[in-house]
Amino acid sequence: MLTPHPGPASGLAGVQIAATSFVAKIRQLAYPATLTALPTNLGNQDHVPMALNGANTVADLVRLAWLIIGSLALAVTQWTYLDQQTIEAGTIWADLATSFHPLHRDRALAAEVRQAAQCLERMRTG
Repeated sequence: MLTPHPGPASGLAGVQIAATSFVAKIRQLAYPATLTALPTNLGNQDHVPMALNGANTVADLVRLAWLIIGSLALAVTQWTYLDQQTIEAGTIWADLATSFHPLHRDRALAAEVRQAAQCLERMRTG
């Protein structure tokens, strides 16, 4: 759980549970729309509404995937703290370390997960 105090503190357990939930939601949303086809226009336009549903679902999947990546980034940042690793200045990990303070005791991490995801996404888009 990457906590400095195993037992009394849960560390990143909540983040892990949330990330697992995001993966489950991705699996649920990735169910093929074509399996629930609903023909329109005398059966001529079945692919049109399914394609729109698929495109909208992909947007949701990507949003959830970034939250999973943000969760993993917090875990790596916490691990470097616990393992007393030095984070090189000017790297994405240094940027994350300034916004994610090491866990000394439990706290809500939802905002930090979103912030880490946004930081990594900005890095990707340059």
